[in-house]
Amino acid sequence: MLELDRQPHWYALKVFFNKVFEIEEHLKSREIESYFPTETVVVEKAGKKKKVRRPVISSLVFFRSSRQVALEQQRELTDRVILYVERIGYSREPVAIPDVEMERFRLVASSGEEGLEYFGADSPEFR
Repeated sequence: MLELDRQPHWYALKVFFNKVFEIEEHLKSREIESYFPTETVVVEKAGKKKKVRRPVISSLVFFRSSRQVALEQQRELTDRVILYVERIGYSREPVAIPDVEMERFRLVASSGEEGLEYFGADSPEFR
């Protein structure tokens, strides 16, 4: 195995059925660092107000691991997530997100700036 395969990088998972908190717990139980932007909102249920943590992007979780662990997580979480990959030759390889790009994303996502919008690949604005 290449040394590069053992070095930790950030990877992204597309999460189905708004299960980001479930995936977060899964990764935490395996001592894998994860991140997804959240906001705290006040919801009213049965006449009572409560603060809840809500994902800003309901279908996206980032995690930091080796390439090998990233592939293992894709296998373990089959039918709940898709690991973002790129085609290299005849194979599909996990897309490693550079640390500096992840740091920038986290900085912007945590800024609290009003009006930040996420345009997913299926949004007309994205194209």
